[in-house]
Amino acid sequence: MGITLTRKHVSNLAKLDFAGLTHAQRLDHIAAVLGYANQASMMATLKAEEQPVAAAPAAEPVTVLMAFGTGMTNALDLGFEATISDDTDGEIVEKTFATPAEANAYLEGVADMDGWMCYAVAACNTPGDTVSPEFFTARKEEPTLDFAAWHNRKVAEAELEDDDGDLDP
Repeated sequence: MGITLTRKHVSNLAKLDFAGLTHAQRLDHIAAVLGYANQASMMATLKAEEQPVAAAPAAEPVTVLMAFGTGMTNALDLGFEATISDDTDGEIVEKTFATPAEANAYLEGVADMDGWMCYAVAACNTPGDTVSPEFFTARKEEPTLDFAAWHNRKVAEAELEDDDGDLDP
């Protein structure tokens, strides 16, 4: 509302005698008590203030890829292929959240969890995050890209560079 409604305004409204007045006349009296010149200016102000506020654009969803299990987290940490076999345990889990706050709550919960004692954030696309953001860039070009396949491709590329002697020891 254009003015702050006070106890004095309410008291003055209660004292108004509307007997025999038309609707427009009653509104003029209410407008005068509230400090408006007339009912037209009061109603125009109220109409303008009742316009819906444009909703903020929806934020891009946040995707978190988690590695669980000793075998999987070791493979990622040490730069080995991310494969699941009888010799290794683990998996990659992808979760999507509507906001960064939801993703952070999930990550805090995982940090406090029991069960899988080894875990790592394999990739996350929250703004400013540095954990494998290139995976999400690659997935924009190849929408069905699996994290393990992408990671294994990176490991193979690194091994080729190492074999060619392009990398420093």
